[in-house]
Amino acid sequence: EYTVPFGTGNRLDGGEVIEIMPQTLQVKVGESIRINNDDIRDFMIGPFFVAGGQTLAMRFTHPGRLSGICLVNPEGEFVIEVTE
Repeated sequence: EYTVPFGTGNRLDGGEVIEIMPQTLQVKVGESIRINNDDIRDFMIGPFFVAGGQTLAMRFTHPGRLSGICLVNPEGEFVIEVTE
């Protein structure tokens, strides 16, 4: 479970490096992820859009690789590797 705290968008606007999500997350089929966005700003977190004030929950049902841009880690990308 990961939480984007209130004020994260303002911290990014101020040039602060944010490190909430890892660059790579390895999970197994059947495991899940939960991302709470406590900020008022919407964020792209890898392949997921998480609106301000919302929570995303996803269970991984198939092996594979998901990736996308990420504003809440220094690398700017979030990769999820799902294995059996």
